[in-house]
Amino acid sequence: MSGTLDFYPEKPDDPAEALLKDMATRRMTAGKTLALPILDFHAFKAYLEKELADEVKKQARLTEVAPFIREIHIWGHGKPGYFKFGRELIGAENLKKLGTGTLGRYVKPETTIYLKGCNAAAGDQGKTFMYQLGRIIFGGKTGYLWGNRRPVISLMGVDQSQGDPVKYKYPTDFKQPAK
Repeated sequence: MSGTLDFYPEKPDDPAEALLKDMATRRMTAGKTLALPILDFHAFKAYLEKELADEVKKQARLTEVAPFIREIHIWGHGKPGYFKFGRELIGAENLKKLGTGTLGRYVKPETTIYLKGCNAAAGDQGKTFMYQLGRIIFGGKTGYLWGNRRPVISLMGVDQSQGDPVKYKYPTDFKQPAK
């Protein structure tokens, strides 16, 4: 396993999502990643909490799985402070309900999470969303979050999934919220 995961919309709602699915599956065909379909945020959580470990154990014939994920690419639509996981639009307020580090069991320190969609990292709302995503995935580990601050374009299936991207280091690039 390469240590790279791509999550894409399981049932694309529009041509842009169909293109994202195609780009993720082409990356898997090229041997760059394990591409996994997600219907909603619950499915994304389930992969990171349990199903992923079960699949890795089965493929590698292991009884335990050590942290191995180096990159996570999440393909979907975004807007400032929100990202669409499959068919579900999730904001920072949704992520605040999850515990710190709850999805990071198999994530190595210094892992990078790429949100491959428009505008999710735009403005203060976007930075708050990125912080919350980092908090639930990294917990006490350090890592990186990469997201776009502008719309993304694609030209005939060529991966041009960048729109003024920003890369934050978790937790040092974020002010810690008051307790």
